[in-house]
Amino acid sequence: PAEAESAQNITIPVVPEAEASPVLLDVAFEKSANKSETVLFRLNNFFPPLVFGIEQGEPQVVCDFLDARLGPEVADSIQAGGDFISRVEVVSESDPEKVRVTLTLVPNRHYDLQQLFFKEDNLFVIIVSELQDAASNGGN
Repeated sequence: PAEAESAQNITIPVVPEAEASPVLLDVAFEKSANKSETVLFRLNNFFPPLVFGIEQGEPQVVCDFLDARLGPEVADSIQAGGDFISRVEVVSESDPEKVRVTLTLVPNRHYDLQQLFFKEDNLFVIIVSELQDAASNGGN
């Protein structure tokens, strides 16, 4: 009994899991009034992703949330059907551990991408709009 008692008295500091590793809690698509489309990423803390573009084939914007996992409410696919963003796909990968969110864009357009992180709200936002130069050069 003495051994069990001493084992109970050992205190191990535990970091709450929510603060220890990134969790992607929600992904949402919105069409904005100002001719832009927005994808909102709600996280459990300040964990900005690595963002890069793929121009071959269907143009895509990829957001990698490293060492992250998905919250239970996150849909694996959003059929956005927007003028710029056709769909959003969410995949949890294990080697290396990350959550990859892929925005598939409508081809044959020139895009302007803005990335914002609202630190107080743990909200990362990508705003996609068409480059004005390309639109005004009589593209269609």
